[in-house]
Amino acid sequence: MLFSNRLLAFPTLTYVIGALAVGCAAEKSPDITDETPEDESCVEVSGPARSPMRRLTPAELDRTLEDLLGTSTGLVTSMLPPEQVGGFSNNVDVRNVGADTVDSYVRLATLVAAQVTEDLSTVLTCEGLFDKYQSIVAGETMETDVGFVDAGHLMLYSAGYAQTTFDIAQTGSYTLTARLQGTVCSGENARWTLVVDEEPISQGFATEQWELYAVDIELASGQHTVQVVFDNDCYFPDTGEDRNLAIDYVELSSESLAVGEPEEFSSCVEIWLGDFLPRAWRHPIEDAEVLNRLVDFHRSAAQQWGQTDAMRMLLEVILQSPRLLYRVEESSLQADPGEVVQLNGYEMASRLSYFLWGTMPDEQLFTAAAAGELDTVEGIEEQALRMLDDHRAKEIIDLFFAEWLQLDHLDEVEKDLDVYPDWNDSIPVSLREETMRFIHQVWAEDSSFETLLTANWTVLDENLARFYEVDAPSTDWGRVFRNPDYYAGILTHGSFLASRARPYASSPIHRGMFIRGSLLCHVINAPDASLEIEIPDPDPNMTTREVLEQHRADPSCAGCHNLIDPPGLAFEHFDGVGKFRSEENGFPIDASSELMGTDVNGMISGAPELAQALVNSTMVHECFSKQWYRFAHGRRESSPDKCAIESAADSFVDQDLDMRALILATVSSPAFRYAVGSN
Repeated sequence: MLFSNRLLAFPTLTYVIGALAVGCAAEKSPDITDETPEDESCVEVSGPARSPMRRLTPAELDRTLEDLLGTSTGLVTSMLPPEQVGGFSNNVDVRNVGADTVDSYVRLATLVAAQVTEDLSTVLTCEGLFDKYQSIVAGETMETDVGFVDAGHLMLYSAGYAQTTFDIAQTGSYTLTARLQGTVCSGENARWTLVVDEEPISQGFATEQWELYAVDIELASGQHTVQVVFDNDCYFPDTGEDRNLAIDYVELSSESLAVGEPEEFSSCVEIWLGDFLPRAWRHPIEDAEVLNRLVDFHRSAAQQWGQTDAMRMLLEVILQSPRLLYRVEESSLQADPGEVVQLNGYEMASRLSYFLWGTMPDEQLFTAAAAGELDTVEGIEEQALRMLDDHRAKEIIDLFFAEWLQLDHLDEVEKDLDVYPDWNDSIPVSLREETMRFIHQVWAEDSSFETLLTANWTVLDENLARFYEVDAPSTDWGRVFRNPDYYAGILTHGSFLASRARPYASSPIHRGMFIRGSLLCHVINAPDASLEIEIPDPDPNMTTREVLEQHRADPSCAGCHNLIDPPGLAFEHFDGVGKFRSEENGFPIDASSELMGTDVNGMISGAPELAQALVNSTMVHECFSKQWYRFAHGRRESSPDKCAIESAADSFVDQDLDMRALILATVSSPAFRYAVGSN
């Protein structure tokens, strides 16, 4: 049975009203409004509504640092939480900076700078700055109070130490290594401690075979005393057990010791900054004083703390700069309030790279910017086409669809295992994989929005095919055709259906709300606070459709739910986990409904007819264009953006709903190529 005798065994009016963040005043039909404030007509403007300075998202900063410095992916996202509103995580209007965020940036800069400068010679590659250092002292030549030479090695036979000195000319990072061997007494190995200038720096137990024990250490120039301490002596004369520590040698070494003169380092830092800083800040450094101040900072720090620490501190400064953390567009900062100005080539390169790749521009984009090629629509489209064919675009396309479809909600989905015993923790992962693989194939074949919504096939592996109770593909994650009478594209995937359902039943309301909000871009006003609804006792023999009909009979509910419920009812052939069903609670499924408040009003029956209606809808074309506009600009749209969105939608339709064409239309629009002064 789908329903049990529990109070909440099916979607009662409690859930119908309480689970929604939408509603309307009692006995009043709502006004369906587009999410963009409507003007009477579209008045063409030469730029966007506004051009706020955008802080990089954690994912964008992660990719940027990886491209810039080779850091590991995931470093930033592990320290900074994602911020998402309005559908996408790059919305500038909610990306405010508080004390915790500032602290995270400080910690991030410290960590990254330390990693990058661990071997300074890999950063500053000028000739003559670094050299290797190696000094080996044989154990038999070390001073000791408890040892003797045995077979060319120094043997410590009682608790004590052996010591030597190293006289080094350069401050820097060194590795101290000791080759040791120990004997066992009473089941315990010989314990050693490495001591430098009377400070213990490492400890361990020596095995019965010769082993190398090493520790990295920062040392200043001058003389340093190194001791190998043996402190757990053991001897049993009756049994002959004896614990001793043997020392073969002690070595002090460095693979990249700074040996250059201070001014040689300053010159090399200036060369490094001349290449690094324009890439980090994503524009040429026209003010020579900027470089001079940074070089002076490094020179002063090196005098006090040494070359490695100075370079680390310099990098920390750069990594905390707004020029790195934000996408700064000087064109809009220098413009008068409300003045529309064309972005320069470097600003366009950043807009393109962060929209299509989610990271900093590559060398080809920088070159195109310098050559003036990004000053024209043709040059922008040429680069955009190149970028869409790059593997980096795949990750950003994945991000758009994952956020638009709210696939992260799958991580929170819980199901009643009495109702859906086949559900387990691996299913949400597989459902997400199905949807992303389906999107990849659609994008690779024709990038058709119509295929996205109406395809009679999906991509499954054996486990997911078993869950859906369909024949498995012949290969792992292969294409599987589905009955076109019931299935249609991405909206009949379990990822969409299961995440918009109750733990124990389907939910036409949640499914309908996605259609209404994310495909039609309609807003339904929040419920009147004074609205009081009498909730009838639940009837376990009613179907979901009957429950919805019951609450729509109430005038205080009908105004909103006459708009929300019909598209959701088209999915009633699919249960709460996305499996096909022909009946519910013993009654045949009725998936028919009447669309209202759209430009494709009329009777539909089932998901395929709904999908085709959506494909034919001008409202949907404009809404999908609006979703890409938000994603590209990192903000919600407003009235002056209306024409840019409609123009992109027109190009989308003219190119047979090719989603790549929609992206090209978005980047070539004046709204993308121009900025508005806000000083």
